[in-house]
Amino acid sequence: MPAGNFVYAYDWQQRRAIDEDNAVRQAGAYWGLAQLQRAQPEAATAEALAAAQAFWSDAARSTDSGRCWFVYPGAGEGRTGALALVLLSCIAQLRTPGTTETQRLAMEGWLDAGLTQCLHLQTSSGHFFDAIDASSGDGHGPVSPYADGEVLLAMAQSARYCGRHQLWSTVEQLAEAGYRDHVCMARHKEADSPVTKGYYQWASMSWFEMIGSGQCDAELWSERLIELACWMVDTHRVLCRRRNTAYAFEGIVCAFATARFRGDPRAQKLANVIRIGLRQLLRWQVGHGLANAFVRGAPEDDAQARGGVQNARNEALLRVDVAQHQAHAALLALSWWWPLLAEELPAPSADLPAVRPTLLGRI
Repeated sequence: MPAGNFVYAYDWQQRRAIDEDNAVRQAGAYWGLAQLQRAQPEAATAEALAAAQAFWSDAARSTDSGRCWFVYPGAGEGRTGALALVLLSCIAQLRTPGTTETQRLAMEGWLDAGLTQCLHLQTSSGHFFDAIDASSGDGHGPVSPYADGEVLLAMAQSARYCGRHQLWSTVEQLAEAGYRDHVCMARHKEADSPVTKGYYQWASMSWFEMIGSGQCDAELWSERLIELACWMVDTHRVLCRRRNTAYAFEGIVCAFATARFRGDPRAQKLANVIRIGLRQLLRWQVGHGLANAFVRGAPEDDAQARGGVQNARNEALLRVDVAQHQAHAALLALSWWWPLLAEELPAPSADLPAVRPTLLGRI
């Protein structure tokens, strides 16, 4: 939209936008756009990213002590997940050729101040408050597996790609706390834990970065990554879900690549799950050649709908976060699943390129 944020949801049957919004999902759309630009730079995407950066700049709050967070327009408080996703957007743009020097300086500043704010939001148990006081930046309320995972990924990528190497010890501590509480304890209480499901893709992508960095115990985190992907398949039964599960494939692709590099026989199982699951999800994308009969009912002249992804087989609502997760899952599959199935390594320009030699050398 002209302001720099996104139409949150659109109903292609009624041909109208839905009057709802969500700060974290808006920040996720910004991250999705930044990843698309990194994978395939285009002038139009660069222009949209500049607008999104200006939007979040207007939403920024800061302190003299060097902390920065964001309060979405109309919201009474900030969200930790939105902060982490804006930082992930900055990291993606800093890694993209063509990002202007002015943008780089601004994003480097956001990254340092935002990471300082994240640490300010940490609890004594190693988790993060989900909500941020709009004026002081203090955290409050419950912790969230989503926020924990999003912050972990932002810190892991900052350490790996942006020179914040001092964060590695913090990343390992956060990963251990998340694994203990959101994976082990949560699944002990309930085999198909919604807490673990919320943490799943963020933890998996973070562990993938940790494995590839050479700074963490690759054997330990590889086994945890693959085992949790098998949990997503066998216990959470991702292929049997009736709602969009693109989020899960962000983690499953990372686990497949890791298993394949290790020569782990579970790689074949995960490869098959990716093939079946992504093919099914593509049937819910407006304008795709595999679209099912219901999706093919979308008007061909509706540019607002084209490319959008439904949250269910016969639900016309297109939500921005569903599109973002599916786009990212597809980008990861193009970088890791398809090339490895063809017995090829990802091209040097593929996303997460530095994982390749490190994994080959360590696993």
